[in-house]
Amino acid sequence: MKKYVILILAITGLMMISNCAHRQVIEANNTMVKNCTFIGTVSSSFNSPDEGKKYVMNQAAEKGATHVIIKLTAEGKKSPGKYNVSARCYQCDARND
Repeated sequence: MKKYVILILAITGLMMISNCAHRQVIEANNTMVKNCTFIGTVSSSFNSPDEGKKYVMNQAAEKGATHVIIKLTAEGKKSPGKYNVSARCYQCDARND
């Protein structure tokens, strides 16, 4: 019986850690973040816009952001097929959603 209790506690703990690590960041617009706190910008270059968006969303979550405004720019002739992806990160109260 004691083994089952320990197993249940371990599984519950892992589930709680998993939920914290995968905090959802909402892609927003200027209106949605007008009453939020700006906490920084993250950016990088990628071969795929989707890869870039996923990366900046994860980086924003690590900063504690709840909302981001993403800007995607093709790098053009210098680096064809590359994209610069940046995100302005905001922390919003539940009242601001």
